[in-house]
Amino acid sequence: MTKEAAVSKLAQARNIRPVDKEQQTGNWTIEEHGFRCTLTFDEVGTVVKKKKTLVTD
Repeated sequence: MTKEAAVSKLAQARNIRPVDKEQQTGNWTIEEHGFRCTLTFDEVGTVVKKKKTLVTD
């Protein structure tokens, strides 16, 4: 599964969409209510790092 397909599947499941410029880089940030998730991909498109940060108001 490619990077775009994997993240697209995740985003569709949660009704969110990554910013277009992020789709061209190896680091994507997806924000939802209460947390921010950063995904880092290698040049092949495999997720090499996931970081989930809790966000409080």
